[in-house]
Amino acid sequence: MSQSTSDSDSMADDLTNRKTERRIGEMLVDDGLVKQEQVDEALEEQRKSKVKKYLGQILMRHGLVKERDVFKRLSRQRGIAFHEVRQRQIPEEIVAKIPRDVALEYGVLPVDYQDGELFVSMEDPFNRNLLRLLSRVIPAKIRPGIAPRDDLHFAINRAYNNLLKSNPLIKDFFDGFAYLLSQPPFDADKVIDLVLAMAHLLEASDIHLTFCGGKINIVLRIQGMLHDIPIPTRRLEPDRVTQLHNAMNIRSGIVASKRRIPHVGRIELEINREKLSARVSTLPLLDGERYVLRITGRLKIMDFDQIGFSRQDKDRILPLLKRPTGLILIAGPGGSGKTTTLYALLNRIPTEARNVITVEDPVEARLQNVSQVQVDPDHGTTFAAALEAISNQDADVIMIHELLDRDSARFAVESVLSGHLVLSSVYMEHAAGTILRLLSMGIEPFALSTALRLIIAQRLVPGICLECHAPHPKSAEFCQLLKLPEETPLYTGTGCKKCFFSGRSGLVTLVETIVVDDELRDIITAGPTLTGIVKHVMQKGSRNFRQDALAKCVEGKIAPEDVIIYS
Repeated sequence: MSQSTSDSDSMADDLTNRKTERRIGEMLVDDGLVKQEQVDEALEEQRKSKVKKYLGQILMRHGLVKERDVFKRLSRQRGIAFHEVRQRQIPEEIVAKIPRDVALEYGVLPVDYQDGELFVSMEDPFNRNLLRLLSRVIPAKIRPGIAPRDDLHFAINRAYNNLLKSNPLIKDFFDGFAYLLSQPPFDADKVIDLVLAMAHLLEASDIHLTFCGGKINIVLRIQGMLHDIPIPTRRLEPDRVTQLHNAMNIRSGIVASKRRIPHVGRIELEINREKLSARVSTLPLLDGERYVLRITGRLKIMDFDQIGFSRQDKDRILPLLKRPTGLILIAGPGGSGKTTTLYALLNRIPTEARNVITVEDPVEARLQNVSQVQVDPDHGTTFAAALEAISNQDADVIMIHELLDRDSARFAVESVLSGHLVLSSVYMEHAAGTILRLLSMGIEPFALSTALRLIIAQRLVPGICLECHAPHPKSAEFCQLLKLPEETPLYTGTGCKKCFFSGRSGLVTLVETIVVDDELRDIITAGPTLTGIVKHVMQKGSRNFRQDALAKCVEGKIAPEDVIIYS
């Protein structure tokens, strides 16, 4: 047996044997927290239970005492320290003494370090196996203490979760969640409201809720990055998770009896007289269900100059917006900022002199002097119906949110050929492939070559936080990797509260552009290949994603790590 194992076993024996004669029930009665008859009833329930239950657990479950009161008496009874951890600020060097995975999995928090001894707060300081495990991974003598479980769980997440460390709103969420759990009966709707309100205040674009194995997981997408939102208790019972799951279905208009198929719904909440709306998408999992809530109607309209186009791209794009006809497409995957770019382009069109109509699902922001149509299949306003009606609305400029199928693509091309300027988006990885995608939808090559004017493909990558912007410590190494001159200065973010200690804040748009000229029209009409299109546009001076990423890295807008994926 190793010395560390012997130490952990003797430590557990010492804690176990360090008992007073007084029982927890007697101490609670003597301190005036419960009555003797309440303790007697709890002891009777304990005797009848087929599952082992502690007296303190029974009294807490009936709401007779608080967890803090029980744990304080337990610490006195066993002769171990009681730690107040909720408000305690623990230095980073002490937190680092226990690995994050160990702390989160086993409910262990380092609180102090003195003379070679590490003082830790634990959910169960009498667990021999856990003490033995800690002795193997921590090169220090362990002095266990105790804290209320919810306080301990909150403090562990605050110490190890960057979002929680940096934003006081998450603490308010923890406190609110814990309060709702303690208030019988459990109100699942209020918990859902709390999650929506938190996402709204943190300016999240998406909420990910996963119900799996009797547990719930919450993730927010903030400024393009995913952040885990830890639940403020390790004891969220499976039946309450089920209540939350059912409440989500009811609130979003999803038929719970058809859970094994994907659904689309909508959920709404009013916060300070502001209506918050989210589009809900569900996906059945092997042992549960996943919900993604896209918060709508909060898109910030950006000026064209803020998108991230080079001067060369601007000089080629802006004249096309003044032409009476043509098809302009924005390509990219979901969440790449296509709608933002469409709105920025529309803002450069003089709407006082031109009749502009949009068909959107959903309408992300209101535009001045623009007739915006919200697709609403439940009330008969489908994409097809809206597009058919537009043909009789004397439009000059038409914006179609997405070209989803052959019919919408054909409408866009035919509208251009009949004298309209059409803007739309399409799901595609890069600009050159967009041409082949439209041809695969059944658009005639000659019609496409005649209608198409411009393709903008884009990606969003994290920008360097301006608050902690600093020279990159491995600039020379990355210069060699990226084939840049050795003396080129590169930058990164060191991490601060504003960026949730990630070093990244905001999003930077990477773009590829293709302006359709006469030569490219001939290539499209003759039957193009991806290689042929790429070769032509590169010869004409267009730059691909890697070249754009490299340029923005040298400008200090993005870190070199975020360029590597395009190398």
